Amino acid sequence: MSAMEQLMEKTQLSRRKFLQVAGALSATATLYGCSGGGDGSQGVVTAQDNLVLDKSMQVVMASHPFNCGGRCELKIHVKNGRMVKVTGLGDTPRAEGDAKAEDTTVYQTRGCLRGYAQIKRTYAPDRLKYPLKQTKARGDLNGFVRISWDEALGTVASWVKEMQARQTALGLKYLPILDCGVCTYRSSQYTWKTGTDVLQYLGPTINLTGAPSSENINFAKYGTTGTGAGGNSLVDMMNTKFLLIWAQDPCIKAYNNAFMLTKAKEAGIPIVTVSTTLTDTALLSTGYSKYNLPGWIQPRPATDSAMLAAMAYVIYKKNLHDDAFIKQQCFGFYPGDTVVSQSTFTNPLTKKSYSGTTFTVPPGMSYVEYLNGLETKYGSYAGVLKWASDLSGVPTDIIENLGIAFGTTKPAMMWAGNAGGQKTNNGMQHCMSTICLAAMTGNTNKSGGGPGFDLGGGPGAVSVGQPAFPVTTAVASPQIKVGGNRIYDMIKYGRDQRTAAQLQADVLKSHSIDLGANASLHVEMLYGAPGIGGNSVNASPCTTKNVLALKLPSLKYYVIHEQFMTPTAALADIILPCATHHERPGYFGGYYNYCHNTVIAPMYECKTDLEIDTLLAQRLGVDYGLKNGRSEFDEMREKWNKATVNATYKALYPDATLPTFDDFAAKGVAEFPLSPDKAIVGTQSIAAGKYPTDTGRINFFSPYYFYRDQDLGISYKRPDGGYYRTAQLPMPVYARPYEGYQDILEGKVGAKGIKYTLQFTTNHPRNRAHTVYDNVSMLKDEFPTVVKMHPVDAATRGISNGDLVYVFNDWGCLKIPALVTNRWKPGIVDVQDGSWYRASTSETYEAWLDTNMDGIPEKQVVPVDVGGCPNSITHDFDDGPIDPFLPAVSNNHFNGNLVEVSKTHPDKK
Repeated sequence: MSAMEQLMEKTQLSRRKFLQVAGALSATATLYGCSGGGDGSQGVVTAQDNLVLDKSMQVVMASHPFNCGGRCELKIHVKNGRMVKVTGLGDTPRAEGDAKAEDTTVYQTRGCLRGYAQIKRTYAPDRLKYPLKQTKARGDLNGFVRISWDEALGTVASWVKEMQARQTALGLKYLPILDCGVCTYRSSQYTWKTGTDVLQYLGPTINLTGAPSSENINFAKYGTTGTGAGGNSLVDMMNTKFLLIWAQDPCIKAYNNAFMLTKAKEAGIPIVTVSTTLTDTALLSTGYSKYNLPGWIQPRPATDSAMLAAMAYVIYKKNLHDDAFIKQQCFGFYPGDTVVSQSTFTNPLTKKSYSGTTFTVPPGMSYVEYLNGLETKYGSYAGVLKWASDLSGVPTDIIENLGIAFGTTKPAMMWAGNAGGQKTNNGMQHCMSTICLAAMTGNTNKSGGGPGFDLGGGPGAVSVGQPAFPVTTAVASPQIKVGGNRIYDMIKYGRDQRTAAQLQADVLKSHSIDLGANASLHVEMLYGAPGIGGNSVNASPCTTKNVLALKLPSLKYYVIHEQFMTPTAALADIILPCATHHERPGYFGGYYNYCHNTVIAPMYECKTDLEIDTLLAQRLGVDYGLKNGRSEFDEMREKWNKATVNATYKALYPDATLPTFDDFAAKGVAEFPLSPDKAIVGTQSIAAGKYPTDTGRINFFSPYYFYRDQDLGISYKRPDGGYYRTAQLPMPVYARPYEGYQDILEGKVGAKGIKYTLQFTTNHPRNRAHTVYDNVSMLKDEFPTVVKMHPVDAATRGISNGDLVYVFNDWGCLKIPALVTNRWKPGIVDVQDGSWYRASTSETYEAWLDTNMDGIPEKQVVPVDVGGCPNSITHDFDDGPIDPFLPAVSNNHFNGNLVEVSKTHPDKK
């Protein structure tokens, strides 16, 4: 009897059910099984178990909560206390033959390779099993020794107490501890959990923060539409007449993007993708034949905002803009634009409502003046298009036709947001440009249109209450927020990218602490906060410099919670092994509402973050932890019992109700139908003049950003008349990045004396969720770390497919294989996001890094990175509007830097 026949006989599946399960098996068969783990006392899983859905197995509803842009619901099959199979929830009941309902009404978040690799990750051979202490130099893996939890937590507590004593001795009003756990991607996000990091209950600490996935879009949204304005529902793309996807690859992400795009394509909706690389999304795109537009348009990295500016210029000059919408809903488009704010939004610095404040756009700062200025600068209509074309590499007729198509088609949808275009030094202007192009054409509040950023994955139908029993009665202190991109400078000099005057003013305003005229923050201890340390070394720019930072002698102690020996954990003094999400329960919402049940008991000596927090708190005299024998699952139940269906969804579906918690836990997901005719328009409920911005309107010019430091009393000004916070204007303009294609045109010579002629990108890969899964060998074997380059670039350097090459610039050097492909235009190479930094034991490299904050790089001999972390070749010079009073704090940049590729070591003459 064949394996498939056994499967059908054992489970007695219907033909339809068999096909569904067989589809799941075909996608995941090679990922079943387990390896390593436990103490050997658990039952053996046989090869037969990998072929047969054994009905005696326990099926636990779980999820894939990693930060890959979406979520998927999974069934974990458990036998003898071990995870042995993963299948998807593709068998959600449907009415037979109801194809329309199956296609569009419920978001079936099908798992991908990452989700189905859960077993391989949980039982990975490099899983941390017990607490470790470094006995040699930081970063020496041979120096780690096993210690008990009692010794580990006792040592950490003694270090924290030493920092408290140092605080007193140094006369500081904050602990000299830098909490680095929030600055980058955490591998799991449980929004139900209350409380904060234990150290916050001891007084103010310093918080290294930021969000590389979305920093620039967060800044852009704050200045234009406000953070309270949401995107349209994903199904609303079925209502558009033209779908323009900009610098996004949603097919790599979850929440059914590829499925919905396929349905839009089948419906005949023209789809155009603008991307520096040929992505899966670009391959799915149709083009727009009416306007002679191809499915894929490829600009050079960090030149998107020049294209968008030229498109806006075309729309304005051809009178395709929506004048009525602009005058009613927007501010700063026309010269001299004046508005009395009706917004109840408060100034984050003064805490006063903006309502009643009169705003006038300064001379020369309106969008029309910017567009007319382009014509003046470049001589004519044709000259503006040529300027954008020369920068971006996109033909002038394509740019012009794209502008006409977006300005003419009603409604048109701009799907942009937290992907490549915003991960550059001028990413804020790129994001402001997509938002303002949507507003300029009147699409912002329209079904089939939208505000010009991400589409929502689902209706977000649940409003969840707070748990009945908080985990602490102690009072947490607010953390002093600093930019997550300057780890080295924070540890050595106590400064991020702000000037001393800005840092002094910010901390004085936020914490009433005066750091003095030469403001800096003293750092002696680094703590990787609960929720996984974040792999900060890998995920923040300039990894080469970050590695040096954690070896600085001024950093006395470094503690981290982790599950694996990541590049960041390898540099710690003490590692506290924490449980994976399968070894604890969790609830999180957003696009969907998941109940993640505990699948297996914590393995080895691992503990949950909450357990670690509680045990450490006891040693520090902090009241922290669940009370009266309550469990995390009890907390989840309490929170769900206080949940309600939110008003927006209830208005569309009056009969909508929430399942009981028991039903929710049993199914693992609470799904809410949403059809295209009831698609939620994220800004539709916002009345004219009531946007959550300073002006109450959609800003083409942001008064808050322009006058930001005036509210803090900083007296010096920029040459353009604005108050200094960033070198870039708070407008949807093309801003020259710190480094980019213009430097190639001008023959810029780097500190190493090299003229770099290539730009690099960092696309999202199929096999990782940022840095998560890079240690899963079967995924890495299928998608190895390579540098992808065009055949022309490879040929001129004598490089063949598979050659081991050096990818380098002033800041670092990678040694990885080359993949020669025509998915990239000449002049662009790609090293995909998230590969782990690994220092060569045999080769070094002369990097030039600014390690004393004087703006002049110094030579540093560093290891060649043989792991292929693309952040090893990013700089750490930010010019974004770092602002601790906003939801976004730091700036991000992971695309567009200059590099060179060579078969020989670049330092060999």
